[in-house]
Amino acid sequence: MKKKLLLLLMAGFSMVMLPACGDDDDDANEQNTEVKADCSSLTGNYYGPLVKAEDGSSVADTLGVSVKGNANGTIDLALEQIVIMNIPVNNLSFPGVPCKYDAATKVYSFSATDLTTSIMGMDATVDVKEGKFYADKNQLDFVVAVKSPVAMNLKYSGKK
Repeated sequence: MKKKLLLLLMAGFSMVMLPACGDDDDDANEQNTEVKADCSSLTGNYYGPLVKAEDGSSVADTLGVSVKGNANGTIDLALEQIVIMNIPVNNLSFPGVPCKYDAATKVYSFSATDLTTSIMGMDATVDVKEGKFYADKNQLDFVVAVKSPVAMNLKYSGKK
């Protein structure tokens, strides 16, 4: 009887004195997907093709895109002059596009809707979407969805 009581006390003592460590795993995963507000490492000039998203036809074989990353969690995008359907388009700049960083995938993502710009003296409404910067490849990808005056989706992929 004394042995059983002693074993019972030892079992109870071990439950109190040996805590479980299962919580630690969740904390590590949360740290890996932490959002960083500083997007300044994106700053640079990128070069790559611009195509129509619908059919993949080329708009510009090599388009320069200037990116200025800001410490406040935004980026400023500026595209070189391009010619779409024999119409020169310049001054395509999009300041203050929100940017997030996922440490687990090492990918910055950015997007903004209803941006306004001017195309040939006319007001244009544009979405910048599906924006991604792959830190390990120095590659920038995004889609510019022109909503007005003429609806068109343009897809860009460039490298530093």
